[in-house]
Amino acid sequence: MSINSSGNLVASNDDDSSIVSASSGFSWDALLSLALGVDSYTAVLTQFDNDHISGDLFAGIWSGAGVTGFMDVSGSQRTSAYAFDISGDFVTNVIASNTNAVPEPASIALLGFGLAGFSFSRRRKQKIKTAA
Repeated sequence: MSINSSGNLVASNDDDSSIVSASSGFSWDALLSLALGVDSYTAVLTQFDNDHISGDLFAGIWSGAGVTGFMDVSGSQRTSAYAFDISGDFVTNVIASNTNAVPEPASIALLGFGLAGFSFSRRRKQKIKTAA
C-alpha cells in the first residue's frame, strides 16, 4: 500500500497472481503500479490478510490476520524476510534543475570588517604597551 504525506491511502493491493513465491509456490504478493505526483510517500508492506481499513496508518483499524508470527496463505510458517522492490522504470521523467548562487549577505561582510577592526585595535594597544 502507498500512503501520501497527508496520511491518506493512495493505493492498496493484497494479491497479484502474476508473482509466484519461490518457497511456497503461492501467488499472494502485492503488486502496485502507480504514477505518483511530487510528494512524500510511505510504502507499507504487511503479511497476507492484514489490510488497512481506516484511520491513521499506525493507530488505525486493520483487518488483522488472526495469527501471530509470519505465515503464508496455506498456514505454513515463514521467516520475517521480505523482498521490497521499487522499479525505476519511470523515474526518467524527473528533471534536474540548475541552481542559482546565493549572494553573500551584507551582514557577514560587516561582521568581517568588525573583526578586522577589533584585531587592528588590539594590536595597536599592544604596540603602545611595549613602547612605553
